[in-house]
Amino acid sequence: MKVMNPRFHRGFSLIELLVAMSTLVLLLAVLLQIVSSSSLVIGSMDRSAVVREQAGLAFQRLRHDLERMVVRADVEAVLRNVDAGNDDPLIKFCAAVKSDADPADNRGLSIVSFRIAPDGEPGSRQAQPGLQRGVVGLGWSASDFMGIESTTNRPLSLPSVPASSDDFKNGNYDLLAPGVVRMGMAFITADGSISATPPAELRELTAMLVGLVILDTTSQALLTPKESERLAKKFPTLANGQTPLGAWHPVLSTLQEDESFPRPVVQNLRVFQELFEIPRARRSPLP
Repeated sequence: MKVMNPRFHRGFSLIELLVAMSTLVLLLAVLLQIVSSSSLVIGSMDRSAVVREQAGLAFQRLRHDLERMVVRADVEAVLRNVDAGNDDPLIKFCAAVKSDADPADNRGLSIVSFRIAPDGEPGSRQAQPGLQRGVVGLGWSASDFMGIESTTNRPLSLPSVPASSDDFKNGNYDLLAPGVVRMGMAFITADGSISATPPAELRELTAMLVGLVILDTTSQALLTPKESERLAKKFPTLANGQTPLGAWHPVLSTLQEDESFPRPVVQNLRVFQELFEIPRARRSPLP
């Protein structure tokens, strides 16, 4: 009868089991760290893509409206930089665009307004700032035929565009780009100078640089409305000679050392800038 050597029936010792388990735990920890890092990178890339998309949407809409701006001596426009937390319009002008609720005698013109204001129930955590666009249609009132005044036989004058929000109700505004906490403009005249205020005559303005400070909505949800306003105030109102990108991009580096804001908020905050040409003076178009 064949007898097996007892050495070959020996199992693993306790020390060998502990070493194997420790090695397995270390390998799992390394694997988990790799997966976690990859998830963070993918999440950050997704948020950056969302922010770029929001900026592109805002700039595209603004360009569409500015290209249809009515530039005439008798037509005013509001183009200004305001302090953070101010809900008054930053940009407000007459343009050849239609609104969703135009009057029955619509003349193909509207007053278009852009502002930074909270969107949501006032006082709630969801009332976060965002870029809003408002449109109010203009009609053919006070005219006899096709906008021609019966007494002067001249085209009907357009209404003034006041700087306040009194002629705009909140219902006239729609959220265009959520997460926009700050908007600023640098105005460029024919001699190439850059100013924080537009020239007295709109026809002297050749272009303007528009800057946006945007945070993805996921990161913005980590802030209260008051914290969002405090974050916006970190980006100062532009001064003469400054561009939005030149004035605000250094603030991003400063915020890296600010521990009063959640780290994801600081890491995902972005500044964008785009150049917009102002159309030359022309008569208001007829529909």
